[in-house]
Formats: sequence, C-alpha cells, structure tokens
Amino acid sequence: IGVTGVQTCALPIYLSRGLAHLSDAEVLLLSNDMAGTAQTLVLLDDALQRAGMTAASNVRDPIEQIRRDVVAVRQDLYMRPNGLDKRLRRVRQALLTLIGNPNATTSN
Repeated sequence: IGVTGVQTCALPIYLSRGLAHLSDAEVLLLSNDMAGTAQTLVLLDDALQRAGMTAASNVRDPIEQIRRDVVAVRQDLYMRPNGLDKRLRRVRQALLTLIGNPNATTSN
C-alpha cells in the first residue's frame, strides 16, 4: 500500500475517534463539567485536524468546517453556554454524514 492508501485507511479511524470525543463532550456538558468539556473539545479538534491531514481533497473542506464549529463551541463554553448541546448535536450530525459518505475515503 502506498502512502495514499495508508492515509485513506487512517481517515475513518480519526473520524471515529472524533465521534467518541464528541460523545464524551456531550456527557460532560450535560453534567456541567465545563473544564472537562473544554479539554474533550480540544481532543475532538485534534482528531479532526488529523483526519483533515489524511483526507482526500474532496472532504478537507467539510472537515475544516466541522473544526470551526467545534472551536466556536469551545469559545462559547463559558460565555454563552445555552444551546451548546444543540450545537454539539449538529456537529454530531455533520460527522455522521461525513463518516457515512462513501466518497470520503477516496482520493482525487
């Protein structure tokens, strides 16, 4: 397998890792653990960054948009906590859509 094949294989791993971090962040947010939520959102962003580095060019933009959404949630965590659960659900839906996209792991 060439480098592209290895990178393509890593993408689902990073996206799944991101989804696991997102689940943890949702639980922590519901329990009002803001520090834990913030730390977990950093882990989520890291997983998405790694996914973006291994992704085919056709899915880099959607991954970057999800990252921007995660960063915005983290920035609003202490200032505007109302509605963050809904925003995290939208992030979840975007991640699930990306994971379910059969073209996400193909190269251009």
